[in-house]
Amino acid sequence: MTDIKKKDIPMPGIAFVKDDVLHIGRKASKLNPVISLNPAFLNKSYVRKQLKDSGIPADQTDLAFSRWTLAICEHELGHAIGLKHYKGAKPSVMKENSGVPIQAVDVQNVRKLYHLGQ
Repeated sequence: MTDIKKKDIPMPGIAFVKDDVLHIGRKASKLNPVISLNPAFLNKSYVRKQLKDSGIPADQTDLAFSRWTLAICEHELGHAIGLKHYKGAKPSVMKENSGVPIQAVDVQNVRKLYHLGQ
């Protein structure tokens, strides 16, 4: 993981996979992912602005900040192992800007991607 060097990238994180072809058979290939996080989105003042109208009590800000940061990392790690954005109706860490932790649907999608069965 690295910091995003360009301040003009308007997202909390981005994952690049250097080997853009995912070769999956019995074993997963080495993907050589690079995950970059944007410090501008990973600070308490930004998260406080995002949570201002959410109804979360002020004494829960630190917890919300930790959850926000973890959700971004989980989302980008999902990309690093080959998951795409999830468009389904269920909650998923792979939905854009979802802020939710890893869900059962995410585990199912990884198992499907890596041919691990149900």
